[in-house]
Amino acid sequence: MNDDNQKQVHLDEDESEKGKGIEISDSFGLLLKHFRLLRNYSLKELEDISGVSSSYIFRLESGERKSPSISKIFQICEALDIPYHEALKTAFKDVEKERTMENTLQEMMISNDFMLDGELVSREIKEIFVKINDHVITCPWKEQTKVRDLYVLSELIDELKIAM
Repeated sequence: MNDDNQKQVHLDEDESEKGKGIEISDSFGLLLKHFRLLRNYSLKELEDISGVSSSYIFRLESGERKSPSISKIFQICEALDIPYHEALKTAFKDVEKERTMENTLQEMMISNDFMLDGELVSREIKEIFVKINDHVITCPWKEQTKVRDLYVLSELIDELKIAM
């Protein structure tokens, strides 16, 4: 990235720090992180592809950043190949709650609020549920890997129980 692009990135970030961005839901950061990991991108690789600094992306993913500019949302979505409508439905709290059958279970967990034992699930617990689901879907589950796959799953369940 050349110096002009770097200056533009930082100018845009500073503008949105001053309140020009829009308030987004916690689920948006989870959605970004899910798609970044799904595409096997590091934060630095996503920065190179999107033109948005890795620290900015990290703050969005972790929920520290609550008001990105719409241009930043689109830059990141384009780099991760996230459909704009899915990102916008997830980002904004007052968006229509209608969902289609095209969403993966992970996307549904990220995009929707849900309750566990009568309480709304926190961002941290949602993230662990997504990790558990990802593991179950992606683990090889072969004779040679079953013990390891179960061990990893049990560690994730321990993480969930501690967070609850």
